[in-house]
Amino acid sequence: MEPRDDTAQIVAAGLLSGTAFLVEHWVDQMLWPDGYSDMKLLGLAVTRQRPHYLAVGVPWHLLNSIAFAWAYARWAGPRLPGPGWLRGLLLAVIENNVLWFTLIPVANRLHPAIQDGTMPPIRRGGIDWVVGNLRHIALGLVLGGCCPLAPRR
Repeated sequence: MEPRDDTAQIVAAGLLSGTAFLVEHWVDQMLWPDGYSDMKLLGLAVTRQRPHYLAVGVPWHLLNSIAFAWAYARWAGPRLPGPGWLRGLLLAVIENNVLWFTLIPVANRLHPAIQDGTMPPIRRGGIDWVVGNLRHIALGLVLGGCCPLAPRR
């Protein structure tokens, strides 16, 4: 029996979960406008023009979400315990915290927009860490709820 091609479903799950992340991002940016912004981190690495950084940051983020969905569907998701929503949640929160505590010091030292003062340094704790996790919770729940998984081997 031929395996079914679920590529379109994985891409759709990546886009949907990435959109959930963006919605949570914009909600917490309204509540804490001086807090950490993923769109600024991505977009201001390429352009310092406001609001043009969004034209870079949003598509970059959505491409990252598709890649994350692919890694979830093909590798990590089948290896995690529990129902899909829990698997997605676990992977997203683990990924966020591993990257947060390893790459934020590097970003604060090397990111061009942080270096030139266009963007403030990212705080490793407090509200910056909280909103980073809230965004990834939204992403993980949606991803785990709608992304097909490769069969366990």
